[in-house]
Amino acid sequence: MVPDWPAIVQNGQRNEHQMASMMRTVCEHIWNSLNTLLGCVGAWGGQWTGRPDEQICEVTGGWLTAGLQRLGWADAITLGDVVLYADQSLPLILRAHEMVHVRQGRLWGPLFLPAYGLESLWQWLRTGEGYRNNRFERAAYAVSVL
Repeated sequence: MVPDWPAIVQNGQRNEHQMASMMRTVCEHIWNSLNTLLGCVGAWGGQWTGRPDEQICEVTGGWLTAGLQRLGWADAITLGDVVLYADQSLPLILRAHEMVHVRQGRLWGPLFLPAYGLESLWQWLRTGEGYRNNRFERAAYAVSVL
């Protein structure tokens, strides 16, 4: 991310709100960087597109989504600031859902994937359904049209 210095410093005065917002964004990306690295590895062989407005990368294809789809597990997966889709039609359908996971990852950082896995295990043991009853998924489905 390249800071917009003219917006942060105007007439020799710092805009504290914009400076704090920029620092928060930088810290979120650092906190979430391990998951993003995993997303980059999972996207190997896919077609990359950037979404600067959301500060994420979207990838269509790649070895991870191909494997997950063969198993019948997922059409998309979010790892850090990388959203991987199985095919090109899915971003329009799944973007709102996956953006919830991006925000969750930025909040939980390196704890997100273990927390997600433990929540899935807990819900599977408790209800027999580890995906739909997972609180991270319930939050994502609450904002999407799926």
